[in-house]
Amino acid sequence: MPALPVPASVALLVVLFLVQDRPIDCATWAECREQAQAAAAAEDYERFHDLAWLAVRKGPRNHPELMLMLARAQSLSGRPLDALVMLRRLADLGVATNAAIDEDFRRVRALPGWADLERAVAGLPPAASPAAPEPTAAAAAPGAKVTVVPPPPVVVVGGKPASPGAGGVELLRFRAPPFTPAGLAYDHVSRRFIVGDRRGQRLAVIDEFSHQLSTLAGARGPGFGDLAALEIDPRDGTLWVISQPDQGSRLHKLQLISARSLAIFEPPGVTPPARFVDVALAERGTVLVLDAGARRILRLPSGGVALQVSNRLGDRVPHSIAPAAGNVAYVAHDTGLARLEIGGGEAADVKAPGDVMLTGLVRVRWHDRSIVGIQKTTTGHRAVRLRLARDGRSVTALDVLDADIETADPSAASLVADALYYLAPGEEGMVIRRVALRE
Repeated sequence: MPALPVPASVALLVVLFLVQDRPIDCATWAECREQAQAAAAAEDYERFHDLAWLAVRKGPRNHPELMLMLARAQSLSGRPLDALVMLRRLADLGVATNAAIDEDFRRVRALPGWADLERAVAGLPPAASPAAPEPTAAAAAPGAKVTVVPPPPVVVVGGKPASPGAGGVELLRFRAPPFTPAGLAYDHVSRRFIVGDRRGQRLAVIDEFSHQLSTLAGARGPGFGDLAALEIDPRDGTLWVISQPDQGSRLHKLQLISARSLAIFEPPGVTPPARFVDVALAERGTVLVLDAGARRILRLPSGGVALQVSNRLGDRVPHSIAPAAGNVAYVAHDTGLARLEIGGGEAADVKAPGDVMLTGLVRVRWHDRSIVGIQKTTTGHRAVRLRLARDGRSVTALDVLDADIETADPSAASLVADALYYLAPGEEGMVIRRVALRE
């Protein structure tokens, strides 16, 4: 019996399904780039975007051709605002592109911020074919033209500790309907802040360049309850989120670029009920989850498939956890600060001089042999740094980084490089403030 002809439309649908169903899997940035170019040629722009993002993450820092490829993918996949941000980053690096005439960037040119970008690149050399940088111009998306201009010298300021009471400065302001924030993280690749909407059960992004707030695609996934905290793993672009459904708590593993759900982890055991309050990353990619309900620390090793009990905290009611160097973690709890070895041993309370208050710590992170975070006082909140002794078992001094902060929620704070960022209420919206840890 002769084979029946297959309609062209059906064949096309089958091809598209097979292409889109393939998992995103590339070991090196060069491999990611090659697969991204293939996806672009097949007009599979969502896959093009995901692979271009991975290429930027895995590739050399601030590589102009990889960044331009990502901008193209962002525009073609329906993310013109992200593309505008990436093009602005290229301009800041002294890179001129042909985005002003390239049809792939037509959505970007329609944005209100396009005129500001054009003014920012005024005076840069016109776009031209690259002179074979390392790696070669093949790294760019098809049709891309870039000119690499040496960037201005970078001046590094640092070394001297911040003065007590130095205070924070406003980084950006954005309009937003009323919401209760939960968690704050910063993605240095896209230059966006991610904040959780506790009751709205969604994730939102704030663009550092445009100051626009938008919902992160795919955030309303199965099993999402009230949000409690979030953390980004910069090594592979994973977004870790903890939520509290009607009963218990869950750890969600999401793809940062799209908030696509990759896995959901349930707490081990059922008595007493779990109540996750913080998530943080330890050495070698281990994820630590702070369970206030069962007063314990759970851990998920890199590549692990289930949460494991790491440490028990006795009678302490934990608020936040700060993984440190050498398999050590610090836990802020209801009566002070505790230190422990991850995976074994009992927690021991950190000692402090009589004039140093360790109670009221509600958000803590490790930074350069110190604990930095938000502390609740009798009059409000303040940003502090606790300087630790050489053995890490006692506090030698307390620096007040911002004496009186008005925070929207203490969990909405994040440590990025040498600065503490926190979310504060503002007129007709919210404000992200920055507290420098070095002068």
